[in-house]
Amino acid sequence: MLTYKIKLLLLFSLTFYSLIVQSQNSNKPRAYYFSISGNDINEGTFKSPFKTINKIKDLPLKDGDSILFKSKDLFVGKLVFENIKSNILITTYGNGVATINGENNEAILLTNCSNFKIVNLNLVGNGRKEGNTTNGCSVINSKNLYLKNINIKGFQKNGLYIFSSHFIQIDSCVAETNGAAGIMVDGTDKKSSSNITIKHSKAFNNPGDPTNFTNHSGNGILVGLCTKVLIDHCEAYNNGWDMPRIGNGPVGIWTYESDSVVIQNCYSHHNKTSKGGSDGGGFDLDGGVTNAIIRNCKSYENEGAGYGIYQYAGASNWDNNKIINCSSYNDGLKSGGNAAVYIWNSGQDQKQFKNLLFKNNTIVNRNNIVIKFDILSNHESFSFVGNHFSGKDSVIVFNQLHEKDQFQLNTWTSLKRGKLETDELLNHQIIQPTIDNYNNKLNAHGAGILSYHNFYYLYGEIKNGNTWLVPNQQWECYRVPAGGISCYKSTDLIHWTNLGVVLSPSLGNASSDIDTSRVIERPKVIYNETTGKFVMWVHLDKNDYSYAHVGVAISDKPEGPFKLVNSFKPNGEESRDMTIFKDDNGKAYLFNASENNNTMHVNELTEDYLSVKPNYQKLLINDRRESPAVFKYEKQYYLVTSLCTGWAPNKALYAIAFSPMGPWKTIDNPCFGIDSDITFGAQISYIQPLREIGKFSVFADTWDKYDLKNSNYIKMPLVIKNFKPQIYSSQVY
Repeated sequence: MLTYKIKLLLLFSLTFYSLIVQSQNSNKPRAYYFSISGNDINEGTFKSPFKTINKIKDLPLKDGDSILFKSKDLFVGKLVFENIKSNILITTYGNGVATINGENNEAILLTNCSNFKIVNLNLVGNGRKEGNTTNGCSVINSKNLYLKNINIKGFQKNGLYIFSSHFIQIDSCVAETNGAAGIMVDGTDKKSSSNITIKHSKAFNNPGDPTNFTNHSGNGILVGLCTKVLIDHCEAYNNGWDMPRIGNGPVGIWTYESDSVVIQNCYSHHNKTSKGGSDGGGFDLDGGVTNAIIRNCKSYENEGAGYGIYQYAGASNWDNNKIINCSSYNDGLKSGGNAAVYIWNSGQDQKQFKNLLFKNNTIVNRNNIVIKFDILSNHESFSFVGNHFSGKDSVIVFNQLHEKDQFQLNTWTSLKRGKLETDELLNHQIIQPTIDNYNNKLNAHGAGILSYHNFYYLYGEIKNGNTWLVPNQQWECYRVPAGGISCYKSTDLIHWTNLGVVLSPSLGNASSDIDTSRVIERPKVIYNETTGKFVMWVHLDKNDYSYAHVGVAISDKPEGPFKLVNSFKPNGEESRDMTIFKDDNGKAYLFNASENNNTMHVNELTEDYLSVKPNYQKLLINDRRESPAVFKYEKQYYLVTSLCTGWAPNKALYAIAFSPMGPWKTIDNPCFGIDSDITFGAQISYIQPLREIGKFSVFADTWDKYDLKNSNYIKMPLVIKNFKPQIYSSQVY
């Protein structure tokens, strides 16, 4: 009896011990092996492996488990993991690397997971044009992941895609022959993805997404909508060559709408864009980037700019970014303004594009330009310090620079012209080229010049106050309150003394033609030797441009004050943009855009210059030209005009005649060089003869339609060669 009880007790003890051991074993990390020679009914051990990826969904994965694929085997299917928070390792066993073929889907998809390690795998798809429509490896809303030695190719979208995820480490991964990008970080706002490291990785030969006809594709490494991202010791090359569209294009390594991104010790070279497309550059700090730095990086032989500095319309503020200790060799081969460094701001709000430090970089472009500020490049406080710049001929091209820009300790070399003293030129003659004796920017738009008693008097429209858009117009009718006409005095057309307001507007009198609620622009002044009066002609209008009058004002002195004495439509015809030309014989003429800007008119003035004679002539019929500027060389007359494109710059054309009254014959564009087809970003307002025969100075406005009071000016040389005018931008060095 005792013996039986002892036996029962021993049996119970052994059973209980066995259960404990089994329970303990079940909590130990488990390695699940996969081999194409295995079977899904096996135990998944090294000696008895599973066969297919489908088996994974049935596994009771727990903390510390591993999924191991046999090296050199090819597994077809999609690894899907969702809501798993355990430490899981996915890797290869044996000598070599296993391959996961996602065919037309992802090879790996992790959603809302954490603590995964994915190491030593090849991920392949059927090809971006052969049926695949996805990313290679997608990481969605996940964190604490480590991906190393992953090779990804053949996917239509991105090779490796990180969306709204945090604390992700990507090490020694390779993404090639994918569509949209090799590696991409994405999200919904700047904090969507954070604390991401991409190091020792490559993205090459990612040509473009064949289904994306609305945006760029074919990028190398792209990180956006993120914060605290490090890209270190990475390389991007030969990407973007098959983007299926013309428009904004791909870049080797870049970031947009992000904060605190560091790109360092990287190479980006031989990247491309589509035929006729934009970009295709090396590196890019794009729209909405703040507190970012590119350092110790090398860019070379890219079709686009080596370093793009971009802000697009609708992006959040671009602020406090740096490019330091980097190099560029022969970038900008086809796009990016043909420049190694290209600066562009389509939003045109300078307050949203500010504070760049470009320091200790070596930029060489044996094919073209070193730095180009696009016609759309309004910005604030860009500093270029201690750089070495070398270009084929011109080293820098710009529309306008900001008064807080700085160029210090740079060396500039033109391979054609040798060493250039460009820092001083930029800082003192270009950044603040229109400063008066009170150190204020000239406020004289649509200007005209009077040469009288060895002085030049410059008259222009005063633009102050906020800019607004007049409603219900067929064009972008941006206006500011009419500020009247200013006058400046100079002996050299460089240094100006402010003589103040010489034609003052009325205030609060809407019936007055020169009220602040009206338009007062394009002032031109000539002197009448017979009457001893200085006569000013201006364009007067209402905000909707329905009035279309000329105004005539007189003064006893060139510095005013001028008094309005007449307002009318010349010969009953509309008059908008206009100029006055005084010939050598004392006769004077009004050239004015008329007939809703479709045709130019020329009227001879009366002997007192206060009105027009009855007969007038039409010229440039149905050509829609405006902003006329007239000058004479020997016995030939020249008329330079712009096209009617609102505030946007366009191609200038000149016409010639042997009498101011015509007939006039349109010839060609008088501008030569880079951006000559948009008049170097400006609209010509006046052409002043110089003392040296055959040479002239061209005055032009660079309009900022969103902030008209801050619109700037450029002054360009014009020379006559074989009776043909040639204008070259003084903004190219």
